[in-house]
Amino acid sequence: MFCVQVITLDMDFGYNFGGVLTDFDGAMVALWASYAKPVAGEVRDMVRGLPAGPIENARDEVLSWRLSGKRGVGSVRLLDAEFGVLQLAKANDHGVPNEWVERLMRADPVRRQALTVASTVADSGAAETLNGGDVVLTAGGDPVVSFRGMERAVAGADSVGADSSLRLKLLREGKVVDVECPLSDESCAGTGRLLHWAGCQLQPTHRPVVELGYRPTDPASGAHLDVFISRWYHGSPAQRYGVYALNWVASVNGTPTPDLDTFIKVTESLEDGSFVRLKLISLNARPKVLTVKLDLHYWPTWELRRTTDGTNEWERVLL
Repeated sequence: MFCVQVITLDMDFGYNFGGVLTDFDGAMVALWASYAKPVAGEVRDMVRGLPAGPIENARDEVLSWRLSGKRGVGSVRLLDAEFGVLQLAKANDHGVPNEWVERLMRADPVRRQALTVASTVADSGAAETLNGGDVVLTAGGDPVVSFRGMERAVAGADSVGADSSLRLKLLREGKVVDVECPLSDESCAGTGRLLHWAGCQLQPTHRPVVELGYRPTDPASGAHLDVFISRWYHGSPAQRYGVYALNWVASVNGTPTPDLDTFIKVTESLEDGSFVRLKLISLNARPKVLTVKLDLHYWPTWELRRTTDGTNEWERVLL
């Protein structure tokens, strides 16, 4: 997950100004960027300074791929957790020993804060290792009190080897514990397949979804469901029969569909005008069963795929 501490200004410039923030020497320290924030059920915009550090890291990584002659899309090592901030003034209330409060304060006398585990990515090494509410004391052997510091610790662990993990010292339920948290290898390509069926868009479960902390499994096989509805189109059978986005397709006519290939195999023999029974699982783990009448004349099945020959072009295939 991407955690970043933004920069605020004493004077509110609103949305009329953009560009960069610099220090007194003219060096760029942040981009003046627009953010969207949910407030009371509404999405509100705000403008904050996005620190230049993460942007410079991404630039350097891409340049290293180019210089090494790497084709296609690279990958990055990630710690699959989202962190929050705990003010050190309240750290004792969470059971942080005084000696650790003093050590974290010496690490950053300005911020005077500690990091806490807010959530983890579903079915990741971090989900098996970290618990919500854990207070981070050290990462990679050094005190870490900021998101940027955690990024540096992950980068240091990544340089160790292919099966790298990050050594963390945590305060958990009043006790100081040491854990080895595995790092994941996440492709920068993102989604590579989009299947359009009955007017809904299906794809493998993408990272923003598993970052919510839940991913259902097939009760029979235990396999993770990987057919996710990310969109539906107006006037389609999906809209008429309630096959909406943010659901997993667990089965078709009683046959489990753990992945897109199985879904295609199960549905390719269905005829135009036939009724299809779908079992869906929502983001909050609620199941429901729907029946859809196919209209293959106006809403045929087709797939959008990213090629694997290194060009990363997209091709449309009618199924």
